[in-house]
Amino acid sequence: MGVSTWAQKAVVVAVEHGMIAGYPDNTMKPQAHATRAESVTVILKAIEKKSNDPKSMSHFIGKG
Repeated sequence: MGVSTWAQKAVVVAVEHGMIAGYPDNTMKPQAHATRAESVTVILKAIEKKSNDPKSMSHFIGKG
């Protein structure tokens, strides 16, 4: 299974902004459970992005 249609745009933006990179074999496993290490990596990258450029996170912040 691939990335669900409703999530595809968010995944593309996350990859473009360096938030996620997938696996070394260039795959994503959207239906798999994220490990603690993977979750922490994404959280730390988000914190780093926000502290360096608050506007870079605007794609991930809800508008309402």
